[in-house]
Amino acid sequence: MATYPPLPSYPGHPPFGPTSSPQRHLKPYLGPHALLSLSWLSQHFLALVLVLVALAFLLAQIPALVDDAKSSLNAACAGVEGAASVAVSLPHYMAGGINELNAKTVNALSEGAGTVLDLMLQALEAIVLYVLAFLPLSSSLSRFRLTLACADTDPLPLSLVHAAS
Repeated sequence: MATYPPLPSYPGHPPFGPTSSPQRHLKPYLGPHALLSLSWLSQHFLALVLVLVALAFLLAQIPALVDDAKSSLNAACAGVEGAASVAVSLPHYMAGGINELNAKTVNALSEGAGTVLDLMLQALEAIVLYVLAFLPLSSSLSRFRLTLACADTDPLPLSLVHAAS
């Protein structure tokens, strides 16, 4: 390991490094009695005093806060009681409307079934009338066809037969 030469000392300055002088003992500026009398100025003690003051203010407000909580709780209980009474009596009030709605539904269903049956009877009547009207027409058409067919097969008229002979 390399060693370096000592640093030069400048005139008017002590050399670098620690200097110890046995005749120089510093005494504290304040003694123990003075330090104890100033201990209440420490930050920990002041924080403790502030916490105690805040606690005293909170303890003074506790009765008012308890009264406020009681009134709030009573109001909430009254609201819940009103909601529960409405929920309990709701089926009674809804029953009339539900019964009326059920009656309207049954009436509408029966009227609809009656309308369907009426339309079915009208359709059956129209079919029967069509068949009855078509049968005479078809029978007369078939007779007409038969007469035409028979007319084609008839022998020649006698006048033509006599003229040919």
